Amino acid sequence: MNKRPITVALANADLPAAAAALSQDVVFHSPVLATVADEVRGHDLVVQILQTAIDCYGLPRNVDEFVNSDGRYIVTFDGTIDGNLLNVAVLFTEDAAGQVDSLRIFMRPWPIVKLFREYMQRHMSPDPIPEAIFALPATLS
Repeated sequence: MNKRPITVALANADLPAAAAALSQDVVFHSPVLATVADEVRGHDLVVQILQTAIDCYGLPRNVDEFVNSDGRYIVTFDGTIDGNLLNVAVLFTEDAAGQVDSLRIFMRPWPIVKLFREYMQRHMSPDPIPEAIFALPATLS
């Protein structure tokens, strides 16, 4: 099976190829942001997020792609943070031109996701992602 360009780019941690696969208006939904409404948008910002994530968990391993009949697809892979396994799944959608227009990230296990969140917050906030988007409600802190 031929894998989609974004899958191959992620498997090789090839940021230029990943950037080329993204639409200019790409939307990024992340488990490390405080609310469902707190998504980030825009090609340059999403590329920066991908680079920072790869810097955190290293070269993805065990990369696989699962395609749904409606055109959506999921890419799964493993990363490592401080010697701990991080499982990642990304749900992708594409626009009519075949560019990725949406990424929705799922991660586990929670203690390692927390390490990932802390890394991303240290390296992405307050610029380019405002601190308020990372801020958890008082009831969850």
